[in-house]
Amino acid sequence: MLVQTIFLSSTLAYADETLVNNTGSDANGGFIATQIENESTDEEDINTESPDNNINVEPVNAETAVVKEVKSAAEQEKIKLRSAVISFIKSKNNRLSDAAASKAADAAIYASNKNNFDINIILAVMWKESYFTASARNSSCYGIMQVSKNTGAGFGFSVKDLLDPYRNADVASRLLKGQISKYKNTVMGLTAYNAGSGNVSRGNYTTAYANNVISKSNAVKAYINSYMSK
Repeated sequence: MLVQTIFLSSTLAYADETLVNNTGSDANGGFIATQIENESTDEEDINTESPDNNINVEPVNAETAVVKEVKSAAEQEKIKLRSAVISFIKSKNNRLSDAAASKAADAAIYASNKNNFDINIILAVMWKESYFTASARNSSCYGIMQVSKNTGAGFGFSVKDLLDPYRNADVASRLLKGQISKYKNTVMGLTAYNAGSGNVSRGNYTTAYANNVISKSNAVKAYINSYMSK
């Protein structure tokens, strides 16, 4: 049962826009010129069409306005999502500084976007493994998602790298996504992440860890959905 990601992309997706300003044109592309009638001392009417007397009016481009509005809405949604994630993290570990909570949230969002992986699961694993603490160490596992030294090395990362929440979340989310894809099952993928593929292959495992993470991911999803609906 793979929990679908919150992102309006995820969330919250990113599109390039080209804004074209047709300066000096009306809505139909016609050039705007104003003729000014001046009355001379010789009582002759003179039509002045000099470029110096042209009044350039920038038209309202309806398509551009819509794009700007959509972009603005998407940006606001991303900002609100980030606030929701930070709020959730602080609710589970109020000992974290605002800076540490923000960094953990940004690392989760970064890893989710980069690897197209469910942010609810990422946050659930962070919660389970370290309570969102980037400096966490346990035996030979390091960082916010407790990646082992050997696993990190396999991705080209040192122990120091694993203590960086962005790199740690990147490695862990890639590993999680790969395991879930391999087993075609979220429970078994999470189990392999925790116990190792070798133990899963030999049948030497339980699904307690996976079930706990899935329960946490559902709590994450409910919290963020509630926050976003306000």
